[in-house]
Formats: sequence, C-alpha cells, structure tokens
Amino acid sequence: MGNAYEIYALRYAIMSPRTPHLNFLVPDPHETTAQDLDYFVWLIRGHGREILVDTGLQRGRGQTSGPQADPQPVDALEGFGVKASTIKDIIVTHLHYDHAGNLDPLSPTRASICRIAK
Repeated sequence: MGNAYEIYALRYAIMSPRTPHLNFLVPDPHETTAQDLDYFVWLIRGHGREILVDTGLQRGRGQTSGPQADPQPVDALEGFGVKASTIKDIIVTHLHYDHAGNLDPLSPTRASICRIAK
C-alpha cells in the first residue's frame, strides 16, 4: 500500500425530510424541495493504525433531537472488522452532540480536538 491511507465514510443516521431553510443559513428562496441530512463518522486506515474521525451521536440522543442512529457509529465499525475497544486514535472535529457524543464506549490512548491555528 505504500504511503496510502484508506478513508471510509460510515453513515450512521439520517434526518428526513428537511426543507432547505432547516439545512442552510441562507437558503435559495426558490428551492423548496425536501433534502435529507446524513450523519457520518470516518475511519482512516493505514500504516498499522486505525483512526476514528468523530464519534457520532450518543445512543438515545436522537430520540429527542431528531436523527436516529442506526447503526450506532461504534457498532458500524464492526462492518470493517474493527472493534470499538481497539481504536486508539480519535480526532474530534468539533464538540457538537453528533460529532463527540460516543466517547464513552471508546478507550483511546490519543484523542485530539481540532482547532484552527491563527
């Protein structure tokens, strides 16, 4: 594989239907078609490491906020032969409930929260 990494998008939830005014800060007033909102976590593999980008929606959280996580993000890893307990590196892009809600079932040795350097 050389220096290559594999990157997988794992869709774990969907909120549907959503109109453009729910999805965009400034929606096109002519666009009224419903659009689904998908939720993802990302698995990066390479050089003997598996890195999880974001941890997804916490179990049960979507029952009050809208999206239903099915499968649970940490369970979706098993489809790639990865157990949640073996993930040692996590990158959290930001601290919204749908990006950092599943840290409990994971036991990373390294967890990073992204920040913008100025």
